[in-house]
Amino acid sequence: MAEVFRAVLRTASPPGVVLLGAVATAQLDWQVAFAAWGATLVLGAGVALLEVRDSRRLVRWVRAMRDGDSGAQAEVFGGSLRELSRHLGQLESEVGRIRSGVADRDRFLDGLLLALPMAVLTLNPDGRVTFANAAAAKLFQKVPPGHALPELTRVPICLQAFDAAGRERTVQTVQCRLPAQDGSLYQVSVHPFEADAGQVPRRVMVCLELADSTPRETARTTFLANASHEFRTPLTAILGMVETLQGPGRDDPEVQTLYLDRLGNQASRMVKLVDDMIHLSAVEMSEALPPDGRVDLVPLAREVTEDLTWQAAVRSMRVRVEVPTDPVEVTGDVDQLRQLLTNLLSNAIKHGREGGSVRVEVGPKPARITVTDDGEGIPPGETDRVFERFYRSAQARNRRISGHGLGLAIVKHVARRHGATLDVQSEPGVGCAISVTFEGMPPPPDPTVT
Repeated sequence: MAEVFRAVLRTASPPGVVLLGAVATAQLDWQVAFAAWGATLVLGAGVALLEVRDSRRLVRWVRAMRDGDSGAQAEVFGGSLRELSRHLGQLESEVGRIRSGVADRDRFLDGLLLALPMAVLTLNPDGRVTFANAAAAKLFQKVPPGHALPELTRVPICLQAFDAAGRERTVQTVQCRLPAQDGSLYQVSVHPFEADAGQVPRRVMVCLELADSTPRETARTTFLANASHEFRTPLTAILGMVETLQGPGRDDPEVQTLYLDRLGNQASRMVKLVDDMIHLSAVEMSEALPPDGRVDLVPLAREVTEDLTWQAAVRSMRVRVEVPTDPVEVTGDVDQLRQLLTNLLSNAIKHGREGGSVRVEVGPKPARITVTDDGEGIPPGETDRVFERFYRSAQARNRRISGHGLGLAIVKHVARRHGATLDVQSEPGVGCAISVTFEGMPPPPDPTVT
């Protein structure tokens, strides 16, 4: 009988208890049967209490799973609830795995949004910010979460786009200046979240800064105006000389010889202008591409000096080259560096004192090129402008020094591409020294090294 009772306790089944009582009544006398029935009732009540307890444990476990508590697993005594408990344990493991994956994805997305260069905000239906990345905090100069959108910006078109996205449930894209009307130009896109019919959706606002075309258009207009002026001057002279040759000078050999020489000079001037503009355009287009060659500045300085000896001889000037005995190598484009040094030396010869001298120096650690003349120098306050396109100082114009003002602009862009810095030292009446210092450009990888 003890074994029977233990079997009932293991199965925790009320029908088993009733069956036990029936068996006892059929085989025993009424006293024993009565005792058996009493024991059966007590045992049945105990089993029922155990099942009620286990049911409550399972209910608490399910509620804990719903609330995300993964450590609330229930232990049940037995019976059919044990099988249910086993399945709930498996379900809890699967739910935990899914929640872990969702948490990892959320952390990844949060990190991605925080790292984005454009400003990103999420707003609830009332227009209050619930999330903002670092770019948004920088743009609006405050920590946006908790703020209403009108507290961040009062630009009407931006606020209207937010309202329209919620009302029409479509993406609204506008261009405006943020955070106020005098700010930078941005493209603002407002995306509505899905929401039930009749409910106002949440929204995501993305603010992408645009390149303001105003300075670029101003520079373009200035460039075209200067270029037109530089072309107009020789063209006007050429047309005047052609008219003379076609009219009064048609049969005059001396006039023809004189004007043909001048026509050649003006044509050469236009060719030089076109060449400089082509060089400047090519340098600007390649400026974002770092050079990958190796250039020794020592032989380069000697070559350029020899090439311009004739120009110095025209003004009875002497060019001195001071270079070290050891190579001075830099990472660079040899053609562009030759153009840089040619422009610096030609500029020094044109602005130097007639019968004077120009010095070209190459130095190591860090590598640098310095070209010094003994002319009148750059007027005070104009050293920052000498690298502008078409800029020519009043001194150069008064002395009728040839040139278009593009040579040093080319020098600036070549230096920028090579990671070099420019330094101008000028003293009125004494001369000017322009230095190009190469620093910050690592050497290209050696293809023979694996």
